[in-house]
Amino acid sequence: MPWLTPADLYDYRHKRISRGRRDISAEGLASSSAQLLPPGTVLFSSRAPIGYVAIAGLALATNQGFKSCVPFVDGLSDYLFCHLKQLAPRIDESASGTTFKEISGADFAAVVLSLPPIAEQARIVARVDELMLLCDALETQGRLEAEQHARLLGALLGTLTESATREQLAANWQRVAEHFDLLLDRPETVDALEQTILQLAVRGLLVPQDPVEEPAADLLHRIRAHREQQVKAGLAKRDKLQPKVAKEDFPFELPLGWEWIRFDELIEPSKPISYGVLVPGPEVTGGVPFVRIADLSLTDPPQKPEKSISAEVDAQYLRTRLEGGEILMGVVGSIGKLGVAPASWAGANIARAICRVVPVGLVSREFVLLLLESGFMQSNFSGDTRTLAQPTLNVGLIRSSPTPLPPLAEQGRIVSRVAELRRLCADLRQRLVASAATQTHLADALVEQALA
Repeated sequence: MPWLTPADLYDYRHKRISRGRRDISAEGLASSSAQLLPPGTVLFSSRAPIGYVAIAGLALATNQGFKSCVPFVDGLSDYLFCHLKQLAPRIDESASGTTFKEISGADFAAVVLSLPPIAEQARIVARVDELMLLCDALETQGRLEAEQHARLLGALLGTLTESATREQLAANWQRVAEHFDLLLDRPETVDALEQTILQLAVRGLLVPQDPVEEPAADLLHRIRAHREQQVKAGLAKRDKLQPKVAKEDFPFELPLGWEWIRFDELIEPSKPISYGVLVPGPEVTGGVPFVRIADLSLTDPPQKPEKSISAEVDAQYLRTRLEGGEILMGVVGSIGKLGVAPASWAGANIARAICRVVPVGLVSREFVLLLLESGFMQSNFSGDTRTLAQPTLNVGLIRSSPTPLPPLAEQGRIVSRVAELRRLCADLRQRLVASAATQTHLADALVEQALA
């Protein structure tokens, strides 16, 4: 018999669903808490994530990630489908949970619905279906245009990151500059440009090299000497050395003075990359602040995390207690989501879904953060995940990730240049948003006039 999980509704664009990726036998159904649901049952995903809605086209069963509704009145399914789709964001906001959010059966049962007469329900559903078909047609047309635009933008920006020298970069940039207004005409295209800037930064193409500066090989020697001192002083463990990045495994060629290393060599030995609290337990009023992935932000972190855990639980995870200034990265669910712990988070602890990254003091913390933001490192992380209940990134894979290391002085120049270009991107994005808002106001006025 068909057996559904919320993952079966991810990107599912139809109203009715009859089959998922897996089935369940009669014996399996009898031995589980699941039950066979009749056709017409309205399915609402209640965790990981919340808010997917569909109608059962055949008799089927689901896992525990749903709150399923069997309508009391025939013909109510389609209206209930529309109404729950509309209410999904509000229901999601009311959900609770630490590792992942979930809406309870009691809370879902208490959701307030507006109930029109049956005949009016049918008219509402027919009108919604009609308008949705129009939306789908407009979206398809827009998606084709957006895909063509994205392909062109990707191709031209791709030539920038594939440049082997600064001279090639200058020539390739000229092609982009000739079509700048056409290519960067919406906020999301500026996001692509910003990511290209990061790619150029970690490839050594954003600022010139200075042959007089201390090369990365000498910097690496000092980092390793610092690690040895920490081990001898008993402040760090003597971990097994990561193998060097073999020349045949170089992801790309580096400028003179740079070195390929393993990411772990950038980390303070006394504060290795670590997961946070595995089982936080119930929330404790006035307890130890508890940082979750939802709290992570590079631009606007909250003054204090929303949740708290007991001092007893916190005491079991002293290794991940925060001092402020640590780089934090999502490793469960939102792989690669980044934040920096503000000073106001000192004394807080982090969730299992987050890992703490403390760069060694001999390198630029800001450059390490740029590395982690870059598409190069992010693609490594997303490619190395394994899926349990949610995608999960192993800390060992982060530690062993091949990483480009520039000279220390060049790290500072790269950080300054990226900050300067990001300010320009932010200004361009703001102008495009303002332009889009003007167009939206005009469209609203035209629609209002047409309806009137």
